[in-house]
Amino acid sequence: MVATLIMPNRKARRHFKLERFTCLGWTSYCPLAFFSLGALLLPDGEFLDSELFRCFRDDVGAWIETTAPRRVRRALGLQVGEWGVVRIDKRRLKGLAGANAAVS
Repeated sequence: MVATLIMPNRKARRHFKLERFTCLGWTSYCPLAFFSLGALLLPDGEFLDSELFRCFRDDVGAWIETTAPRRVRRALGLQVGEWGVVRIDKRRLKGLAGANAAVS
């Protein structure tokens, strides 16, 4: 699963020490996770919970692009159709990886 937090607001990025495109980690163990559905991790190892995500989304316009939107929504406790989680195609990722390798 690939999940990237997109944070367009520069001031918020500085405050939270995040990049514009921040890769999120995943763990299936989280003592706070609802029914052990798993949890998203920020680069510093902190959990990205629904409250923090909604703050990012509602206050600074952040969203998550992922290959597994259902899994991300469940981990964050978001309803189906609730804005902020966008599906990306795995084939698109492979094309981008190939293009980046060619440039490097």
